[in-house]
Amino acid sequence: MYFKKKHLFYLIVFCVLILGLVSSVDAFNIQELDKHTVTYINGKSVITVSIVSSNFVSDNKMKKDLNSINKIVVKVNGKKVNVIKKGKGWQKNKYYPTAIIDRKTIVNGKIKGKNVTILTYTKSNKLIKKSSNIIASTYATTSKKLNKSKYPPYAKLTYNQAFKRVNKNLPKNNYVVYKGYYYMGGDLLWAFDIYEKNVFVCDYSVYDQKNTIEFGSI
Repeated sequence: MYFKKKHLFYLIVFCVLILGLVSSVDAFNIQELDKHTVTYINGKSVITVSIVSSNFVSDNKMKKDLNSINKIVVKVNGKKVNVIKKGKGWQKNKYYPTAIIDRKTIVNGKIKGKNVTILTYTKSNKLIKKSSNIIASTYATTSKKLNKSKYPPYAKLTYNQAFKRVNKNLPKNNYVVYKGYYYMGGDLLWAFDIYEKNVFVCDYSVYDQKNTIEFGSI
């Protein structure tokens, strides 16, 4: 009889432990970074932080798990590059309460081959969970067509600066028409057509990062 009671006690303790793990406030996973979550665009690397609930019992439980996170810290090679604080932005995310998705971590230059660490903290600044991985590959934007806007994201030059550059040293009878902007391997180029007396002469591109002229465009 004592033997059965002892085993029953251990069974109850085991069940309590299992229930505790299932209802744990850190029932979420920090997704590893790869070319789908790190984009290189015009001299900057844009990191998408993705934290997904692993507690799929109910929306309320998933929300509770993710709400245990008060801030998210992003580090590149040990250096802090961004702090994402809990706020309305999480609730506005279309994936919440299943996941927290944040695309506002921007780092100058390429981070391929570098170690990126994502750390999650409670309100009392206690570390909940962290994830580190070496960035093996990044996605570099290449355009299939021109975008007509004069306000490309992460541009170093303004439209007026690019227009001024393409006009520099242009023959007197030539004039410039803006076509749009595009990307080649993640680098931004401003596209212009050159005309002389309404006759097309050639097309130029201004390389945004170095403010130099490149012949041709898409």
